[in-house]
Amino acid sequence: MRRPVEVSVYEIQDRTSRGTRRPWIVRWTINGKERSRSFPTKAAADDWRARLLLAARDGLKFDLDSGEPAQWSGSNETFFEWAKEWLVRQWPTWAPRSRKSAIEALSRAVIHAVPQRAPQAPEGTRAYLSLVLAPDGTATNTAAEAWLRRWSLELARLDKSAAAHVHRMLGLTDALQPAAASTAARYRSTTHALLHDALELGKLADDPWPAAKRGRRVREQQSERVDVDLLPSPAQLAQIIDRIPSHQPGSRAFWMLSQVGWYTGMRPSEALVVRAEDWTLPADGWGRVVVRHAHDGEGGVGPTKTGVTRTVPVPPACVAIVRDWLDGRSSGPLVTTRGNLVPSLSNWGRALRRACSDAGVGSISPYDLRHAYATFALAAGVAPGEVARRLGHSVEVLMRHYAGVMVGNEQVGNGRLDDAYGSV
Repeated sequence: MRRPVEVSVYEIQDRTSRGTRRPWIVRWTINGKERSRSFPTKAAADDWRARLLLAARDGLKFDLDSGEPAQWSGSNETFFEWAKEWLVRQWPTWAPRSRKSAIEALSRAVIHAVPQRAPQAPEGTRAYLSLVLAPDGTATNTAAEAWLRRWSLELARLDKSAAAHVHRMLGLTDALQPAAASTAARYRSTTHALLHDALELGKLADDPWPAAKRGRRVREQQSERVDVDLLPSPAQLAQIIDRIPSHQPGSRAFWMLSQVGWYTGMRPSEALVVRAEDWTLPADGWGRVVVRHAHDGEGGVGPTKTGVTRTVPVPPACVAIVRDWLDGRSSGPLVTTRGNLVPSLSNWGRALRRACSDAGVGSISPYDLRHAYATFALAAGVAPGEVARRLGHSVEVLMRHYAGVMVGNEQVGNGRLDDAYGSV
């Protein structure tokens, strides 16, 4: 008789203090052999652990090599099929421009996510994909349908080599010439977001997407540090923002955007396209905002810079400002121009510079509002890991940019340890 497989699933380990990109660890054993998997968020780790517990409870057969239920690794879902499923999941959260941008990107990515030996896609395949990828889209192209069934790569076979090919092709035009940098970045960001979610759901064992190029010299990295001495104080920043409204009709929108940048630390590209439905605004206390999208610089909307959605706490003062601004409205962009377009980043910058001149302080840019938020949070004693999470990047990047804020924190830390040791 075959020996039954014994599965034990343990509590999630929290390693956020180490500053790693995937600090939440799920541990389990198969017949006493330890297994583990790391996740960037606790929610993703909770989901994975829950699925393991259900699989063990339901008596699913576990593969002793992978440590996972055998039926999980047996999926033959293709890149094309996952793209359609992913779009169904994301569609309700996106504005029309985001939907159009995602379809444009993935109709290209699907064509390139095939084995190298695959023949060229039949004529009209991209036009077919631009219709059928949308959740409510329909079209018929017998040749394209047969080609996709035959050649679209299974997710399990989407290795680093295949992903690198997709990455490279998304940077080229139909004439195989280099595409505009912003266009290529938008295509790649959407495709990476799709693969990131496949990884979080266990459809991929590892992230095959090429890592961002590094290797810049130390001198170049040091130049990224924010000179915190040049940033305005909170009191000065309040004066600057108060002086933004003018006789220009659009100035109120830039006032609102500046409040968002200062109170939430959003990137300017994110603040420009944040929507009313992204905010939770209670009558009292702290609220939150879900940062899902970013302006692509070409009039469109795509994923955030890192391709990851994050939730940022919103202070009560900002909750009141946004509630008053929306005046009961629960959908649509937070701000638009009179022509219902996304406000111009350059015009926002001009409004800030004018307000700085009126306030008699040094000029700042929209991005300096994010720098001011990070600096203020670190100086207030918020843990670097939490500040990095709210900003949407790693602790390593945070410390590289804002190392100057930490000067003097040794004495603060010593005082807090004195208090803690004294209470033992």
